Amino acid sequence: MRNYRTRPGAWQVDNVLMLFSHLLWRTTTLPVTAGRLALIAAIAAVTVTVELRRGRLGLAKNWLVGAAVGLPVALVADELAGDGPLFPLPLWVTLLLILPGAACAVVDARARKRADRGAAIR
Repeated sequence: MRNYRTRPGAWQVDNVLMLFSHLLWRTTTLPVTAGRLALIAAIAAVTVTVELRRGRLGLAKNWLVGAAVGLPVALVADELAGDGPLFPLPLWVTLLLILPGAACAVVDARARKRADRGAAIR
């Protein structure tokens, strides 16, 4: 069951990073480069590996993973593949990719509420 919950969590982190990129650059279309894809893949791989072995990373450790693993991988990929965009990513696609993770987040929040209510009654 833990593996089932970890995959959407890592997927959600990557999609939220894409959404923050849309907001930061104030654009409705992101140019997807090789460096961006490498950054997302590296962060996802490390996040899933650590969460499967040790549990939740938390916000501070997740930022550390992004800085220590994601940025060097992105810089190397940009250097090797160039800065040209591979394809454009519209904002609506990013929002569409967030929906499955949002459903998992709602289910987890409801389960935590039920567990808290059950613990408070006893």
